[in-house]
Amino acid sequence: MNFSAIASRVTGEIASEVADFLGNGSGKAADSVIPIVVADYETNAEAVGAMLAPLRSVYIRQELTPLEAWTGGCCEEKNVYGVYPSYAKSKVNDRILLAREEADCWTYCCCKPGHSFFLRIHEGQNLAPDAKTLLTLERPGCVCWPCCCSPRPCLNCFTCCEWCANTMYVHEGDVIGEWTNDAETKVRPGSVKAPNVVSIIRQPPCGGGGLHPTLEVFQGSAIEESSEPVATIRGPTCFGGCSEICFSSGFDISRGRTKSMDFGRLVKRRGNCCTEMCTDFDQYELYFDEAATPEEKVALMNAALLTDYAWFEFDQGTCTCKCVDGRCEVWATCFVCYCCGCLWPCQMPIFCCGGGEHES
Repeated sequence: MNFSAIASRVTGEIASEVADFLGNGSGKAADSVIPIVVADYETNAEAVGAMLAPLRSVYIRQELTPLEAWTGGCCEEKNVYGVYPSYAKSKVNDRILLAREEADCWTYCCCKPGHSFFLRIHEGQNLAPDAKTLLTLERPGCVCWPCCCSPRPCLNCFTCCEWCANTMYVHEGDVIGEWTNDAETKVRPGSVKAPNVVSIIRQPPCGGGGLHPTLEVFQGSAIEESSEPVATIRGPTCFGGCSEICFSSGFDISRGRTKSMDFGRLVKRRGNCCTEMCTDFDQYELYFDEAATPEEKVALMNAALLTDYAWFEFDQGTCTCKCVDGRCEVWATCFVCYCCGCLWPCQMPIFCCGGGEHES
């Protein structure tokens, strides 16, 4: 079987679909970066929206930190994401936004990737540790201690209620985190002090989208039973693992809860063998409908970041080491299958060493 030909065909099909969606091929003619002065806008969310307003597509890259690069992925650090215009991929001088993960050290080490964290978004050229936070993304998850008080301890299990659903709250500006169950905040569980919620992104709490990884994007500070999402993101049933070396994965974005696929497209770009095997480096391209408002573009960008945490940080990578009957075995993850919130890996052994079976 010619896997190179298959990969080329699938990648070409995704590129063709994106070109048809944009209507102008690559979309470069519609993209231009306009310098934005944050102080000129009433809210930080409006300023971020103004940065994205002229763009038909953006490139989101998980930045490779020095320690992770030097150790070949053995020592992972908290995630950092850069947001670029699609025509200026990886050009640091053209970076629009920078998102830095912030989490308790023990929670990060013991509970990732299902851990609780904040993702603070800054201007792309401001690398100072005290850079002004434009938006704060809050993902309630598991905490190290006490585990029984975790806001959402069952992420990526069968999604039957809110406790099992990946959810992200987008706050205006900076916030001070406090993992509590404060009913007055309307952001539960895992709320923050003085919340100013701009939008909410979540998995459907009943079934998690069935056979397709699904996120719903809501504008506003609370979700009522009658609330209709502004957009729904649906992905493929099979993705991740070694398939990321050969194929790109496409996520369709539709208005409301429809399956019209007319509101945009998120593409998880395939990587090379070295980065996929040794690091968590991921890269995405997010394409907007020309009718999308700046506020909707901001919400979709934040949903793309949750997509990475919800499924591509959980996909077990390309290789996994296991101890079976006293032997050390290396298993390759061909891909993972999604079903109702759970990820089921399709694996095969590729190498083993060590002794035989345990003696009784």
